[in-house]
Amino acid sequence: MKTSQPHPSNWINAPATPIRPADVANGIRAALAGGWSPSRPGKPFEVDQSAEFLRARRT
Repeated sequence: MKTSQPHPSNWINAPATPIRPADVANGIRAALAGGWSPSRPGKPFEVDQSAEFLRARRT
């Protein structure tokens, strides 16, 4: 799952916040609404919630 939050080890030192259980639950709901069937085998189902990602400004 891609999120709108930078990873703690990002190379641009953007502030990172932890992913909370509610964020995971929202991602699962989005995947189910998008057609993910966890009981069916197949390739990984991708959920992209990064639309709000803000790139760090260069100083």
